[in-house]
Amino acid sequence: MTPHDLIAAFEAVAEAPQGVERLRELVLKLAVRGRLVPQDPANEPASVLIQKIRDSGFGSRASDAAAVDALDARWELPTSWCWVRLSEIANFSLGRTPPTKDSRFWEDEGGHPWVSIADMEHYGEVSATKRRVSDKAATEVFRTPPVPKGTILMSFKLTIGKVARLAVDGYHNEAIISVFPAVAGMDGYMFRFLPLVAAGVETNAAVKGQTLNSASLTNLLVPLPPLAEQHRVVARVDELMGLLARLEAAGSSRDATRASARDSTLGSLRQADTPEEIEVAWNRFAERVDDLVIDPNDIAPLRQTVLDLAVRGKLVTQDPADEPARKRLAGRMSGLPSDEAPFTLPNGWEWSSISKLGGVLGGGTPSKSNSAFWGGQIPWVTPKDMKRDFIADSEDHVTESALTGSAVKRVPPGSLLMVVRGMILAHSFPTALTVNEVTVNQDMKALVPFDPVIAQFLLIATKGLKRSVLRLVERSTHGTCKLPTQALLALAMPIPPWVEQQRIADRVKELMRLLDRLEERLSAARGAHASFAAAAVHHLDA
Repeated sequence: MTPHDLIAAFEAVAEAPQGVERLRELVLKLAVRGRLVPQDPANEPASVLIQKIRDSGFGSRASDAAAVDALDARWELPTSWCWVRLSEIANFSLGRTPPTKDSRFWEDEGGHPWVSIADMEHYGEVSATKRRVSDKAATEVFRTPPVPKGTILMSFKLTIGKVARLAVDGYHNEAIISVFPAVAGMDGYMFRFLPLVAAGVETNAAVKGQTLNSASLTNLLVPLPPLAEQHRVVARVDELMGLLARLEAAGSSRDATRASARDSTLGSLRQADTPEEIEVAWNRFAERVDDLVIDPNDIAPLRQTVLDLAVRGKLVTQDPADEPARKRLAGRMSGLPSDEAPFTLPNGWEWSSISKLGGVLGGGTPSKSNSAFWGGQIPWVTPKDMKRDFIADSEDHVTESALTGSAVKRVPPGSLLMVVRGMILAHSFPTALTVNEVTVNQDMKALVPFDPVIAQFLLIATKGLKRSVLRLVERSTHGTCKLPTQALLALAMPIPPWVEQQRIADRVKELMRLLDRLEERLSAARGAHASFAAAAVHHLDA
């Protein structure tokens, strides 16, 4: 691998999913293996640097470090490099947390900054902290002067290997160490590569994902280049990371431009007044689809647009010969005044509501301690099962005894299931139709339509009205989301003529199939691009 190879691959790999992340990891891997910059035979070897540090008597913990032998080596280093323990080339000190309920140790203003992991931006600077400690804490708890600005801080508990520099004098908590290199010139190399060492990426797999302690920190292995080469490595890493940052920013800008163009096109679709205008707008979108949609996640807004159009009567042409909806609804119309209607309905449509379109059933959870209620043949549907449009089965099942001995009720086939409680209501309103008889838990409601024929359109309508429904969702002080029963029952439902309902359902299926194929194509292309990126990185890393 040469620097030219690396740079040549950057733009292509960066465009792939997680491409920039892969390249950042690759740059660091190559750097600590001595493959990012050429070695200079004139440089004083790292072994001489280590001997000088030892001769100086540096290191309060170096005597506790285990000797490095050939079996410790994680990979082969250039001849001028060597493996050392962290304690041989740096001192480190742990922080403290004053008693949190003792106001004498804390300040709202003044005092000294006190750094927690949350205050640290990886590879950034800490200039402000959420909390500050008092002079009393400095003298009675820390008993040392503040850690000087410019010092490297590294997290070593829970979040391992997050580094930042202090931009002000301050203190830190016990999940962070302050690191003091033996030689000032090593500061840049250690700041850049301590995360790689501490987090166990390639170097210390045995401690990856665990909380480190003083002993394991003391014995962390560090691949050490000659001092002069450290400076070249850091400069090269910073150069390449800067290039990656620019590529990432350019990609984000292109994504934002693409999203804006896509949203504008979808807006034109939604604003079209007739099926003919929608057909023109849809064809215009289809002509630009390869430019506007490149991510499988881009398909979701398209699906929602189709449902929005369907529920507003804009997806198919109305036929004056169709029997108006009022004929079948009879007394089930809501009588919603036109000035209160969410939107204008096409001729032949009528407003109704959930409560007028059938019977609404609630759910419950049979006692978990009663084994006679569980393990039967009757599906017990919960929000975790609501990932598809048609529900034939569920993860959990109840028995006939549960139907007589608990709050669960039979929900017949052809019923509309709705999630009415749960965090998913923060962004989605899952609905589905039952294929078989089921029961539901207390986070669900079931609408048993007065006429089974309308069930399919109700599924489309509730999905198309997602934005309206989500505006009704209430949040508790704990963040729990709930769709109030009265708001759900009063939800205005646009109902087309029965014959038009079927035309709408057929058109929705047709368009959804098109979107399914597009999503499959995008997923395949994205997978191929990701495989290319992985192969390219592997080749460069080989």
